[in-house]
Order: sequence, then structure tokens, then C-alpha cells
Amino acid sequence: MVKIAAIASSLFCLGIAGCVQDRPDGVAGCGHFMYGYNSTTHDVSGTPLGGFEFSRSSGSFAQSDNEFVRNLQAAIAAVSARQPATLNILALSGGGQWGAYGAGFLNGWSALATAGSTWSPSDPTVPYISRQDIDMVTGVSTGAMQTTLVLVGSADAPIFGMPAGQVRAEADEILKDSYLNSNISALARKRNILNAALFHDSLYDVSVLEDITRQKADEYLPKFEQMPQRKRAYVGTLDIDDGVFYVADLKAMTDAPSTVFNESQKSKCLSESLLASSAIPIAFPPRFIDRHMFVDGGARFGLFSTIFLTNNDVVQAIRNKNLKVYVSVIINGNQSSNSYKTERGTVPNGLVDIAKASMSNGVDQIYKDSVYRTEMDLNNTFHSDYLSRYTYVSNDEIRNSPIAECVNSVKTQTEDEFDPRFMKCLYQLGYNKALSGRAGWQAFKDIPAIQASHF
Repeated sequence: MVKIAAIASSLFCLGIAGCVQDRPDGVAGCGHFMYGYNSTTHDVSGTPLGGFEFSRSSGSFAQSDNEFVRNLQAAIAAVSARQPATLNILALSGGGQWGAYGAGFLNGWSALATAGSTWSPSDPTVPYISRQDIDMVTGVSTGAMQTTLVLVGSADAPIFGMPAGQVRAEADEILKDSYLNSNISALARKRNILNAALFHDSLYDVSVLEDITRQKADEYLPKFEQMPQRKRAYVGTLDIDDGVFYVADLKAMTDAPSTVFNESQKSKCLSESLLASSAIPIAFPPRFIDRHMFVDGGARFGLFSTIFLTNNDVVQAIRNKNLKVYVSVIINGNQSSNSYKTERGTVPNGLVDIAKASMSNGVDQIYKDSVYRTEMDLNNTFHSDYLSRYTYVSNDEIRNSPIAECVNSVKTQTEDEFDPRFMKCLYQLGYNKALSGRAGWQAFKDIPAIQASHF
């Protein structure tokens, strides 16, 4: 997670008249494909529904939430026949540089031989599920940055004449390179703290990340459009003007008629949605969409894959198709506020150290609660008639790994937000774990951090 030197600069800035920056209008029109989540939604009789609604009354945010539900219903109805008959949802958490673990796991999953494999920690009879069986992908923060590549990496049909296997291999290679390329540390350049506090809205200059994201959006938009309607991708972001968590429907965005939304607009909104979902508060600049300020969705949910499953119409569509929901969760993190470098020690009695430790625990709790909520949503909605599995990398796995990059990462102190050596360690750990097949996943009840936090 981000080093909380940000707290010090924020306090400094507050002491000298607030250091408020001008607010740009930002990208226009993207809000048409963003859906606000309000868990207290009720129908006319007062029955709690949960799910999505719009809190806006004007502009591009005025459309009905029914469009979101209709798109989901259509996608579910078009799910391919397979055995077992499952709706396969892949949830990718946030985690910054820890996203290298998820990238490694996904590439290892692609490389895993399927013969004779089983793939559910809670039910050994469930057959192997391949990458191309994934129907929907959701992501927050670094997980959001992975979503477009991961969805294309789930291709099960040719795209522009390329065999599906080649499409998947290309997407996986780009995903790998996104975390392991030699220029990764340039994605976020730390500003001078005084300069950042006085003249900017973030501690880091992310212009390189912005350029790369826009370039990839341009390159991958055509492939994304070629994905079938039943393949969906969603990213989450927080509107800090009203405190509402919004979900951007990326497939609806890219599939909009060109008479309404041209290719340039689609690409801008696709890249801006990804940047908004990963705009770590204070560290990275917020994103402005239709004059509203958005930041990292992880400020509200570390995962959100199941929140639309609380909608009665969506649940009915799943039942009409006789599908069992199967949620796979890749946690891009260690599920611990402790460092992989050291066991818990004493916190120095200083303002910044106290703020840093408090923020670390707060972020960790958001992610623990998001994992817990995922399982509880499934349990409350489908009772025992669902499947779920989780994977994450623990501190002990990192400390005890013989991988050279892991050994050196544990020994070396660094403040880099994107440490190339550590990301190589995480990538290889994820890759190796996925190759272990069923053993690479855990059932909810077997995650130690969750047990300690909630049971």
C-alpha cells in the first residue's frame, strides 16, 4: 500500500490555507455507463432490494439503473452451455504493486494442464474451470487495471481471425509485462512533498501511467468490442463528492452505438474509468468525470463482485438459466497490516508513524471486510447453492520463499511504491501457486486472516 508520507504533506497543506487546486470538468459522457450502488434501495412496497440506483437527477447520470440490470440479464441468458452449469465470476482486488501476484496467478492458471484437475476447495467433485470459462470480471484499483486484459484473456472464440488461444496468450503476456517491465518504477514519480502540497492534488506524478493506460485503451478497444455480450467487465470507483460507490460497465461503454458514442469517446472513457478506479487518494490525482471527482474504489470496497447479485431480477435470471454462481477471488495482497519484511514491532510515538500505522490497519480492514462481505452476500442470496474460492499470498510465503527476488526483497528496505524486485517475487509466487491447481485456492473458512477478523 501507499506509504503515508501523504499524511504529513496533507497536514502541512491544511496549515497554510488549504492548498486547494482548481477543479477541471474532466471527461464528459462516461457517467452514462456508471451505476451508483446503494444497499438500502427499496421497492414501492418498502421491501429492501439492494443493488444499484442513480442518485443523480440530471445530466449523463440520469439514466435508469434498469439498463445495468437488463445488460446483466442478457449476459446471463447467453452464458454458454457447460458442465457444471455455472456462472463464473472472477473478482480482482486492489493492492498496487501486489497486483503482480494476481498477474502471476492468472498466467499460471493459463499454463496449468487441465487433465484430471479439480478446482474447488469446498467441493472436490467440481471439474476444472479454465480461463475461457470466465463470464464476468470485476476489479478495483490495480485489479481494475487488469480487467480489460483479463477479460480478453478469457476469449473462447477467434478475434479478428486470431485463434482464441493466441488471443489469450497475447493478453497474458501484456499483463505480465505490465508488472515486470524494466520501466515499472517510472509509472508513479514521487513529487517533492512541499511542491506537491502547494501546487498539486497528489504526491505522485502519474503522467506516464496515464499515457500508457490511454495507449492500451486505444489498442485494446477493438478487441474488447469483439468479446461476446455474455463476457462482461466492471470496475469500481468512489465519487468522493457524494460518497457513492460507482461501477463502470466497460462492455456497455465499448458497445455503445457509434452514432451516440464515437471510438475516441469510448477510448477516453475506458481509460478514464480505469484511472479513476486506481486513483489512490492523496498519492495519485483524482479523476474528473462529468464534473465529479472520483478516486480509488478501494476506499470503499476492496472487492465488489457480489453486490449486483443482491438484485432480485439478476438472481431470477441466474435461476431461469439453472446456473450455479461460482465466484473466484484473487486477492492482490497479503491480508495483513503487518509487513512481509518483519513481524509486528512497536510503532514510534510520532505523528507520521501513528498516521501510517493507522492507515495501514484501516486499509487492511476494508479488504478483510470486502472478502467477508463477498462470502456473506453469496450465502445470504444463494444459501448453500453456490461455489467460491480465494487466493492470496501470505507474509510467511514471501519470507520463506527461496526465490531470489523474494529473499532480496525481505532483506532490502525500500520506499518504492512499485519495487521491480518485489513484483518479480510476487509474480513468481502467484504463477507457482496457480500451477498447483486446486491447492492454489482456499475455501473462505480456511483463510486465517478472515477467521481472526470475524470468527
